[in-house]
Amino acid sequence: MKWDTPLSVNFKNTMNGKIANFQEALVDSWSDFMMSFIMQDGEAWVRVTCMHGSPIVWIEASGITMTTTNPDATKYAVFTQGDLLSIALLTDGLNQEAFAPYAFKIPRTTRIDYQYDANKSTLSTSFHVDKSVIMGFLPHHYYSEEGFGTPVLPIYQPTYQTPRGQMRIFEGKDFTFTYPVHSFLPFFPAPLEWKEGFSATRMAELNSDYAKKGSFGGDTYWGGKGLTQMAHYLTFALQMGDTATFRMAKQRLKEVLIDWYTYTPGEERYYFARYPRWGALIGMDPSYDSDTFNDHHFHYGYFVYASAILCMLDEDFRDKYGPLAREVARDYANWQRSADEPWFRTLDPYCGHSFAGGLGNQGNGNGQESSSEAIQAWGGIWMLGAALQDQEMLEAGIFGYTLETRATAEYWFDRQRRNIDFTKYKHPYCCNLTMQGVGWWTWFSGDPVWMHSIQWLPISPILTNFFSEDLKFTRWDYTQMYAAKEVGNYEAASGGLGDESGLGNVCLSYLSLFDADSAAHVWDKMDKMGKALAKNADTGGITYWLAHSHKALGEKRYDIYSNHPMACAYTDTVSGRTTYAVYHVGVAPLSVHFFGAVDTTVTVPHGLTLICGNQKHTVTTIEDEEKEVEPDSMAWDLPYPNLALHKPVTASSEENAGCLAKHLTDGDVKTRWGSAHKDNEWVVVDLQQICYIDHLILRWEAAYASQYELALSDDNSTWRTAVLSSAGGVEKIQISNLQSTISNPSRGRYIRLTGVERATQYGTSLYELEAYGRPLSCESTSVFAIALSATDTVLYPGQTTTLTITAYDCAGKVLSVKNETLSYSHYGLFTETRTIDGCSASLTFVVLESEQVANAKVEPKEVTMPLGTTQQFVVSILNQFGEVMDTCNSSYRATQVGDFELIFPCFDIEDTATIHVRSFDQVNLALHKSVTASGYENDGMKPEKVVDGDLNSRWSSRHQDNEWIVVDIGDCYQLTTVKLYWEAAYATDFDVEVSEDGEQYTIAKSITGAEGGVQTIDIRKGGEAVEAQFVRIYCKKRNTGYGSSLWELEVYGEALCDKEETAIEWTDGHKDGSNYKFIRDGQLFIRLTDGTIYNAFGTLQ
Repeated sequence: MKWDTPLSVNFKNTMNGKIANFQEALVDSWSDFMMSFIMQDGEAWVRVTCMHGSPIVWIEASGITMTTTNPDATKYAVFTQGDLLSIALLTDGLNQEAFAPYAFKIPRTTRIDYQYDANKSTLSTSFHVDKSVIMGFLPHHYYSEEGFGTPVLPIYQPTYQTPRGQMRIFEGKDFTFTYPVHSFLPFFPAPLEWKEGFSATRMAELNSDYAKKGSFGGDTYWGGKGLTQMAHYLTFALQMGDTATFRMAKQRLKEVLIDWYTYTPGEERYYFARYPRWGALIGMDPSYDSDTFNDHHFHYGYFVYASAILCMLDEDFRDKYGPLAREVARDYANWQRSADEPWFRTLDPYCGHSFAGGLGNQGNGNGQESSSEAIQAWGGIWMLGAALQDQEMLEAGIFGYTLETRATAEYWFDRQRRNIDFTKYKHPYCCNLTMQGVGWWTWFSGDPVWMHSIQWLPISPILTNFFSEDLKFTRWDYTQMYAAKEVGNYEAASGGLGDESGLGNVCLSYLSLFDADSAAHVWDKMDKMGKALAKNADTGGITYWLAHSHKALGEKRYDIYSNHPMACAYTDTVSGRTTYAVYHVGVAPLSVHFFGAVDTTVTVPHGLTLICGNQKHTVTTIEDEEKEVEPDSMAWDLPYPNLALHKPVTASSEENAGCLAKHLTDGDVKTRWGSAHKDNEWVVVDLQQICYIDHLILRWEAAYASQYELALSDDNSTWRTAVLSSAGGVEKIQISNLQSTISNPSRGRYIRLTGVERATQYGTSLYELEAYGRPLSCESTSVFAIALSATDTVLYPGQTTTLTITAYDCAGKVLSVKNETLSYSHYGLFTETRTIDGCSASLTFVVLESEQVANAKVEPKEVTMPLGTTQQFVVSILNQFGEVMDTCNSSYRATQVGDFELIFPCFDIEDTATIHVRSFDQVNLALHKSVTASGYENDGMKPEKVVDGDLNSRWSSRHQDNEWIVVDIGDCYQLTTVKLYWEAAYATDFDVEVSEDGEQYTIAKSITGAEGGVQTIDIRKGGEAVEAQFVRIYCKKRNTGYGSSLWELEVYGEALCDKEETAIEWTDGHKDGSNYKFIRDGQLFIRLTDGTIYNAFGTLQ
């Protein structure tokens, strides 16, 4: 919460008598919904403690005195007790007296616990504080029991207004809120009977088309979306009994997920890397700043959901890769408090929702745009926990999903219209919530269709479970979108929703939730018109299935609960028939109790079961085809050479003279073959003898074939073919996986690739086609293959490893072995290639980054100082991340006028500073010094702008009188002049005030009737300079309706203040200018005969 009148606390270091010089705030301790941070000045420090929901901030001090002036006793209550100060925010009905009993009760530990009660279908969240406090809670807390009756009532009636609605005040140390849990199925179910209008043939075509052509992006966001979509289509094929399509979709999904969950040294994408420093995983390729943890729950939620579906339907994948999927889930939703990852990294369990900024955002503060992708991420945790039969993970998913949906309903959608002031906010709801408040904007589009739909995607049973809770709101929401959108209607000739296969289907799926008939009708119309919405291998099939499934099953019942986390009920509003649906991952039969509006128990086997009256149907999975595959006698564990390298190539066409067929096998990834700009163009590689082919590598150019035919032949006449899909990039094809579509796939002399369907308007284009294997016959005396191995392939700089180079003949016999010792001086990926008799092999080493000294940095880097003064310098030793490893302190005393370059060493490294020594009247003492102000207009007009030396930047106050700005010039000086550079909005009446301690100010000059511009103000008293360290400009009256604004504030003087010195010892027994010790301002110094002064630690003053 932010009050319009700020309250400032002043800190004075009692050890040196100066205003505390805090350089940074470091986290001291934290727990589930509170934290404290420490600011230090030498040995003195203050600790600030804040707690979510607390109207009190506590400040403890050691070696510091704290003073504050309360600007408005109706808004703040200030309490002091020894070295403790606390500040409470007041509101109507909560005065200082009400807060007094809690003013010095500093919370040290907070904890949030949750419990899923399956028998009641509820989730309880408990907030615990180690002592009794006044605690505020938000709408998603106190309205938690709306599903059961009335909201939880607060102890106190007064409230605070926040970006999340009214905060209501409770008293105590333990608070519990209970939510209903509405469970759902892992995938969209096929009804027991489809209704009129559903075409099984068309649905099968859509399934098959996506299974063949569906693509997976190379980054974690778009790649994740492709995974989730493929998971949907394989469940559709499963429920329709389409064995071939199910197996194809499952195999493609499995291969891609295994690729992501497996790392091969040297590969550049499709893997996750551990980031120990932050306890995180980074998926490669990252996108949208995911390498700095942005949007991890959005990205990885897709992986987790797709993995959950595959774990349910493929036992082999579950056993081998389920643990890796769990690790991806724990990156954003770690539910294990003792683990290395942060506890629920993206979720704020007090606010009830996730944040998308990985490291926090400036400006508006952290926030979140797509509430729906956050919900999807939690639903994925729920489903994966169920799939792995991991109860702890399952309950974490239920916890995150329940909080995120309740927060979205309140703070994004504001379904009940009780949190956002719509008399001021003229938009349907919030589509981007930050710590500053609600917003109607996206990061990528200004079309209102996206403000709505970014809260609706992806299409999934996780989200339809949430959206269908309140169909009245969903209908209103869709209607608002359709009226405000800038994109054309579905049936527009061009540029409409029908031409947007992704966006159009998101919108149409949302329509199907409250009007399935209309959605099905629009989809059929799009199909007949040949629109992308229905024709593209995208999400059209998902919309088609969802609309017709909803038509047949009816509305989901939210007044019927169950004691199983994957069970729900639907009622057809026409027939009145209720269907009970359960997904059971276990093997033994399961009894599921439905209660609430009904009271019935059903018993189900493993898999998805639907029951309606006497009808009952169960779907489990379709097992992979069992084939007795004899190991190929030509296969081996040694590396295979690229048989296609420099082999002859022919093609149906060549795009131009720079895109020749011969480039396909020239070994140069910068040259390419490109066909004519049409489909069904082909290229053939002749291996020049029949070979065993283990795998192919296709290195696509940007103009790739989204669908292509791969064919093998022994004679360039009879071909064995398979049709495959591609997403471009670098594609590996394991030939043994084609046994179901190509007879004898691992043998052939000729390899033909035909671009059946292009991904772009250009032709089919490949940089390289590589074929790895070995000839069926060869000379056994020559080197055929090279194998590289190493004792370690993951190293640190300076660490040694032994590289072994082994040469083999074509029969696998060892011809030679050689060892080399390798070491790398810096981090990175290093690929070693060795060649023997024309055969080459490569091995990539990963050298991890360790902390290293990078450079030194002296501050200030450049300074102008008056003659006779001393400047302190800090030399920081920086690592390669720019972080401080160590520091050295130094100082310089200006003994002569001039410009100097000084070298400041720190350990074995140094940096140089530029020093300009001038007479006092030439030095602006305020330049680059510390500044504070009563307030500022916006982030572009902060107080520090007034001393940055730039007449193009400025400080501007808030739009009110009696605003002020203070500059701390760092030491006490004898001041003579203040120079003000006013912007057009200036103060007509103001005071120039000075202070030695920053607390007690006196007026040096009072100005009335000023006219702005540049003002040079003599602040001497009776011709004598005034002694001060702080200069304050107190703007009493403005000339405009804006604030008071200064381009620059300059301060000039004539000398340092006279310091009181007490001589305590003449070091050589004489009093004639010899060395002596003295005390100044309570500190010990030594003055040498040359006039230089050192402190007791030997530092030049």
